[in-house]
Amino acid sequence: MKPFILLVFFTLSVFGECLKVTSSAPHGLEQEVDALVESYADAYGIPGVVVLVGHKDSISFHKAYGSIDGKMKMPKDAIFDVASITKLFTATALLKSLEQNRLPFETRVSGVLKEYQRKETFELQFEDLLRHQSGLRPSMGSNLYKLNALDSWKAILNTDPEYKFGKFKYSDVNYLVLGKALEKLESSSLDVAVKRLVTNPLGLKNTSFTPMSGLSNCKEKCVPTGSSYSLGAVHDPTSRHLGGVAGHAGIFSTATDLAHFARMFLSGGVGCKEKVISEKQVNSMTVKTPTSSRGLGFDISSRYSEKPSGDYFSKGISFGHTGYTGASIWIDPTIDTYLIVLSNSVYARDWKRAKKGYLKLITELANSIGKAYSF
Repeated sequence: MKPFILLVFFTLSVFGECLKVTSSAPHGLEQEVDALVESYADAYGIPGVVVLVGHKDSISFHKAYGSIDGKMKMPKDAIFDVASITKLFTATALLKSLEQNRLPFETRVSGVLKEYQRKETFELQFEDLLRHQSGLRPSMGSNLYKLNALDSWKAILNTDPEYKFGKFKYSDVNYLVLGKALEKLESSSLDVAVKRLVTNPLGLKNTSFTPMSGLSNCKEKCVPTGSSYSLGAVHDPTSRHLGGVAGHAGIFSTATDLAHFARMFLSGGVGCKEKVISEKQVNSMTVKTPTSSRGLGFDISSRYSEKPSGDYFSKGISFGHTGYTGASIWIDPTIDTYLIVLSNSVYARDWKRAKKGYLKLITELANSIGKAYSF
């Protein structure tokens, strides 16, 4: 589908007010969602889940299930480590910064990062990293953790491509580099840049890196990511090693905050009375090219899209992202609907089994929600 056609969907329901909470879910949907969550949580040992469905300019379903830590009841406003959904915030902030600096996303990364001015990386563009087509390796590996933070960043920025350029290869390293490039563009740390460019304009009160230092209610609301981690500690080992602030992982958020983030991409970049990003940026992030499976940030049709999109969200048009901790956001402009599912599956006693259950659950929920709003 051509970009200008897709923009029609984004601009149909530009909203000037913040999201309303309604009880307008299709008949029987609440009972269906309840049954699915409770069944999979029991069968796979998932401690707790929060499900939110947004339709048009309203939140039509929002419910919490199970426990936050095995003892305390899961609240609807629980604050989760959303893992790789962080990449969406990094991409949003970076593209906004590039646009403000009048730099196209085809700009060479080497024009911003001096570390990329070597032969192996000189020609790489921001677009290549954003679409995971740079050839950079998926991760740095455990040897990184033997280095201090400064040397770790040197190793990351001096990593050369290892895979075929132009072919999709999902990579945390892409977004580690992009986060550093954003810091250079903004002359600030990544957490400050994301806050200034995205979370503050959107009014997201419960979304940040290193939440214990930034969110007043983290102590009561933050969902633990492991029995051996302190509260508010990011689950991703690379992000944790780097202090919890990295372009690929480290953001903590709530279902409601993610709903405002999702709504922005269905509203031409508008969020809560303010134009946060341009329609051009919305389009670039959510439309794939003939040779890619992703937009500049969002997944659209890679193999990772199959479970969160289910059978009813529109193929090749709907978009979203998942997070290793048990987080998912999927958005369909053709039905003006999005689904957010957050869990603490990594906190489960048998977390591998819980994660398998979570992946099955998000597919079933996507089928249920997609079908309910498609007819």
